[in-house]
Amino acid sequence: MDNTLNQKLVLALICIGLIFILLPEGQKESAIMPFINTIAPDSSLSERELIENAINNTDKNVMAHIVFINVTTKDEVEENCQNAEVVGCTITKTLTATTEDTEGKRTIRIDTARIYIANKDALKPTCNSFENVVYHEIGHVVYNYQHNFEVNDSEIPAMEAFANAYADNFAKNKC
Repeated sequence: MDNTLNQKLVLALICIGLIFILLPEGQKESAIMPFINTIAPDSSLSERELIENAINNTDKNVMAHIVFINVTTKDEVEENCQNAEVVGCTITKTLTATTEDTEGKRTIRIDTARIYIANKDALKPTCNSFENVVYHEIGHVVYNYQHNFEVNDSEIPAMEAFANAYADNFAKNKC
C-alpha cells in the first residue's frame, strides 16, 4: 500500500474511535437502531426524539428484531395494517418452532417486526398521544419476544393488555 492510503486508513480508524469515545453512555449500549422514517419536516425532530427515547428504554435484545419504525400518514398506516380503525400497528415475521408442547400445539417466535405509526397530525382528533402509540407498538414486540404463543389468535387479548401496560409504564403523555 502506498503512504496516502495508509494515512487515510489510520485517519478513518481514529475518527471511528473518537466517535465511539464521544458517544453518550446510553448510545453505546443501544447500538442497535432500527431505521426510523418520519414524514413531516416540521414535526419529525420531536417524533424522532420520542422514538429514540423509546428505543433507549427498550431491551436491546428486543430492539434487534425491529427492522424499522415508519411514521407516516393515516392512510398509509391503514393500508399497511389493513385496518381503518388503527393509528399504528406492528407487523411481525415469525419463525415456527420445530417442537410441540405437551398438548401438541406448535409455538412461534418473533423474527422481525415492522412498526407503522400515524404522524402527530393524524393523532390530533384521537385520544392517543404519539409517544403512547410508539410505546404501545414496541410493547407488542416485547410481548412477542418474551412469549411463545399458539399459532392462533388466542393470545391477542393478553398481548393488547401487555402493550397497553407497557405504554402506560413509559409514556409521559397520556390521555
